[in-house]
Amino acid sequence: MNAFNRGLSLRHNFVISLIGVTALLLNSAIPSARAFDLSTGYSSETNPGPVWSFGWQSSIGGAFAPLTHRFTVVEGNGVEATAWALGPGVFPIVYHNGTTNTATAGQGTYPPGSTWFHPGFDNTPHNFGVIRCTIANDASGIYQLNSTVLPHLDGDDSGDCDYHVVVNGTELFGQFLAPRSGTNYNSTLVLNGGDTVDFLIGRGADGRLYGSGLKLDARLILLELTNTPPSIVAQPQSRVVTAGASVDFAVSARGAALSYQWLHDGVTILDATNTFLALTNVQSAESGDYWVVVSNAAGLATSAVATLSISGLAFDVAADYSFNVNPGAVWSYGWQSAIGGAFTPLTYQFSVICDNGVPVVAWALGAGNFPIVYHNATTNTAIAGPGTYPPGTTWFHPGFEETPYNFGVIRCTIPTNASGSYRLESAVLPHIDSSQMVPCPSPTNGVATESVSPMQPTPP
Repeated sequence: MNAFNRGLSLRHNFVISLIGVTALLLNSAIPSARAFDLSTGYSSETNPGPVWSFGWQSSIGGAFAPLTHRFTVVEGNGVEATAWALGPGVFPIVYHNGTTNTATAGQGTYPPGSTWFHPGFDNTPHNFGVIRCTIANDASGIYQLNSTVLPHLDGDDSGDCDYHVVVNGTELFGQFLAPRSGTNYNSTLVLNGGDTVDFLIGRGADGRLYGSGLKLDARLILLELTNTPPSIVAQPQSRVVTAGASVDFAVSARGAALSYQWLHDGVTILDATNTFLALTNVQSAESGDYWVVVSNAAGLATSAVATLSISGLAFDVAADYSFNVNPGAVWSYGWQSAIGGAFTPLTYQFSVICDNGVPVVAWALGAGNFPIVYHNATTNTAIAGPGTYPPGTTWFHPGFEETPYNFGVIRCTIPTNASGSYRLESAVLPHIDSSQMVPCPSPTNGVATESVSPMQPTPP
């Protein structure tokens, strides 16, 4: 009796006996484009492959770990077979005859297209060798599953094993097999894109790898495409980042011909139509709730809400002045008649040129009316009489005497999605630099020209 029959794998230089597994899903009336066939779909170059993958599990329906060691062997009659293994000389192993010749090795006979596989070593967590079929995302439908398993050895060296068919982690079929015995499992299944069908081999009732192996012929034939609404299998997760950081949200969904649309606080995000959403240099405006709607012709699914919280937020009146809108998202400009009284926004927007030609922008109660709030948004220092206003400077004034506009007000409103503990820093300086009071620029044909006495601003 040769070494292969005795269970001595000379190709790995260690003693072990094998059993083979075979599963086949067949229907020659269905075009091959509509079938996932292990005999023709075996991937000798990539694992996991686009459809068929080879790995192991410690328990039925448990986590699937791909085999990573790829190698080739020459069988007893000189026919080459390819294989995936846990490592060099380490089981589980999946073999495949991708040639047009029958391979023979001792008591084993492997026709062209045959795939045979084995569980892991005794007393290791590699309890099941697994061959997995993953349904393509655009191929949701009704499938005919036909599978057949036969012992990988035809003689006395064949050992016992157990065979299982598992869909999305749920076992549909399981059977202990005596030495030199096989079985089959056929079923009609409704499968969505991304669903998995696993074929497992275990060590059998004796719990030993010796002689455990099966030849597996398997094919999944698509009988009918289904209009299956999408289902979300991995939700986007909430994130906490610092201001200025980058952040990604991602979703995973099953279904055919899927479309994606991300939203922020209920507002559609332009061009955010992928499985992921990438944000860069996030600031307060980007904080809030994000979710994605996944849809196809059959319906839609809405993901869970993922909240983006931003730590280290800064609301800076120098950097965040609102040029075009008042009230702004954060900073607003107005007046009050009493401290803590009703806030009324300023509604008149204008710009003026200072003495040295630097333009500034402003909000006022009306044309020629105080209160007024000015801002230098340029990169140059503005000069108006004895007033000096560096880039980013904001300066403001109360209303005229004997009017209710007693207080000019600059207001910061914390966004609803930015609650937290804040450090408030503020400093005020006189808006002019000498005892002579020259007002901030007033709009007179777009040029600041007038001067006034201290504490008595002249209307524009």
